[in-house]
Amino acid sequence: YDDPPDAPWRRRVESKIRRAVEWGFPERVRPYRTGFMTYDISWYAGTLDVVVMILPGPSPPAAKLLSLQDLKRFRQLIGDMLDELEDKEQLYVTRNHQIVVSSLPLGAERRLLCCRKDFNLFAGSECTFMFDRQASAVLNSLSEETAALLLEECAETVAAARRSLLPHEKALLSEDLALEKSEAAAKAKTLRELRAAVAASARHRVRQARDGAQGDSEATGGGDIGEAGGESVATFLRRKGEILQGHLLGSPNPSVMALATGGRVCYVSHEHVKKVRRNHLQRGLVRR
Repeated sequence: YDDPPDAPWRRRVESKIRRAVEWGFPERVRPYRTGFMTYDISWYAGTLDVVVMILPGPSPPAAKLLSLQDLKRFRQLIGDMLDELEDKEQLYVTRNHQIVVSSLPLGAERRLLCCRKDFNLFAGSECTFMFDRQASAVLNSLSEETAALLLEECAETVAAARRSLLPHEKALLSEDLALEKSEAAAKAKTLRELRAAVAASARHRVRQARDGAQGDSEATGGGDIGEAGGESVATFLRRKGEILQGHLLGSPNPSVMALATGGRVCYVSHEHVKKVRRNHLQRGLVRR
């Protein structure tokens, strides 16, 4: 778990997974494309998450549909490939990681962020976060000094993720993720955007407080959830603290995600994050 995301053995595993998804497994004498490819491979503590997408371009060779049966088939062939990799190269992935295979959301569902690549590509966006328990129990607030260090780390990770986008991946995005030519300039630009997002989260909190006060004054008493005159499920969960509005700051490492709420920088373990959804299709980065 402690090896960095770019450790050689992780890169080897990722390379084998990408080939297995695109060309199938076991390898054939005359290989042909499956019609699919990987969008991202995210390493978490105890979990390896593989996100599959339809191969860009005309059909064939691209598939027309990514079904649940396809995902099950990929889960099986990736498991078989990793078992062979364990026997031949002593890379023990399945002993320490659960393999999860999912599909890349498309269309309106693209607002749903599904992997660490998304968490970094869309850093700075205003998002709705859903946790597996109350936010107060899973969010960790930071001092100004520590928050500044985390923002620096996030800026470096976010800039690297955006610079490594392939042409067909850029075509999937409606946002312009163009960065400066030099790495230092790209990081500095990204850091300014993240700081602006933190400031925007403070203004968002003031707006929420104003809207909440207005809502309390108009409340008519507690009916059951879903009944006419009662509160909605989303409102109920928000009162429990499982849903939080804030600004995504990225995922600097496989363990945590950084976010801003109320003008403060916080982090949360990935294992407590159920869903992250952008409030707008455009990234909407706040620029100074």
